[in-house]
Amino acid sequence: MRRFGVICLVSTFFALMHDSAGLPARAALPGLPDEDSRAGHDSPAGEGSDLRGVVEAKLELLTDPPDDSESVRSVIALDEEIHHLLEKLAPKDRPQDGSSKPLLLLAEADLPEATEYLRAVFETSSERRADAAQALALAVRLKPVESEDWQFLVRSLAVVEGPQAVDVMTTLLRFPQRATRGHWIRQVILTGLQLSDTDREVALKLLRHWSGQPRGSKNSPGWSLPEYQQWFANEYPNEPAAELPTEVAGRKWKEASVFRMIQSQVWTPDMEATAIEAFQKANCHQCHKRSELGNHFGPDLTTLGWRRSRKEIVRSLIFPSHELNEEYPAVVVLLADGRQLAGLMAAAGSDRMLIIGSDLKRTEFAKSDVEEIRQQSISNMPDGGLEVLDERQIIALVHWLGSTSGVPRPHIE
Repeated sequence: MRRFGVICLVSTFFALMHDSAGLPARAALPGLPDEDSRAGHDSPAGEGSDLRGVVEAKLELLTDPPDDSESVRSVIALDEEIHHLLEKLAPKDRPQDGSSKPLLLLAEADLPEATEYLRAVFETSSERRADAAQALALAVRLKPVESEDWQFLVRSLAVVEGPQAVDVMTTLLRFPQRATRGHWIRQVILTGLQLSDTDREVALKLLRHWSGQPRGSKNSPGWSLPEYQQWFANEYPNEPAAELPTEVAGRKWKEASVFRMIQSQVWTPDMEATAIEAFQKANCHQCHKRSELGNHFGPDLTTLGWRRSRKEIVRSLIFPSHELNEEYPAVVVLLADGRQLAGLMAAAGSDRMLIIGSDLKRTEFAKSDVEEIRQQSISNMPDGGLEVLDERQIIALVHWLGSTSGVPRPHIE
């Protein structure tokens, strides 16, 4: 009988080696560091390479897909242990397949508990959402499609890139369902713009499947991405343009360089004071709350780390109008006296309203004075907010916003 080849090895490994989660001390495997050599922030300079070696040794235990419930549980336990260790390594120092390998093996197990775990990882680990989506895409291709998985894969379009994006879009073509929300169609266009000419074909096929454009038989010529961009602009005029964001000339902080900075460090509690300093210096607190700090005119950022990866956070800080929050739309209010007020709208009493502009100016007016309210396709968040911060402050701010430390995990059914 083909048993999951790693199960006995995993049991032996757990018996011999203790991870850094507070289990009783045990003897380490030959050649691998013991617990004392990798615990705490005052560890030797070689801690990173030692910890990477531990992760790589654990990954080598993952050989064959699990074939029963017991082996699925063993892979899940090992995945959680590996993930716990990876969080102690800066992203640039992690093994390339450290986060994805266990999930892809679970995807090959035709067992409900394996699929449920992949869905739970997608929901509760923003940094692993793309990996979980790729694994779910593989799982769907190996079994009959389920509408629940369609929803996960569509939601993943905001985070998957490159080969993972190709896998997700290829799998979405198997579903008869079509995404009709402009947000998701826009994501496919944006993803396609970042793919090679060959890989871009799957984005074009999915756009045709969802939009029904161009009309005609499946064998008739299709549209190019620029044609879909033009169609999108006409079909969804209130959505942001389906165009990749462009850097502003003369800005000190660029998306790619900021993300590289973030990749060089992991979150540690001693960064919090610097992060709070940056949160206030960049005026984030004027509209947003993070725990007890700030105001609630804009989205509450306390649970942001559960909902968005740090890469998404960096992009939203550099390009605030690239993605708009539907619950907090920026609007233009036309008043009876001829004034036009643009910004976030909030109640200021039973018969009064308040507009907060991108310059943080607050203007009150009577509800009875409102002639018209129109939605804007740009964010109320000021552009260039990071320019007032230095590298140390930016790193701390992004890691703090993306941290889930002390923040309750969202409930998963």
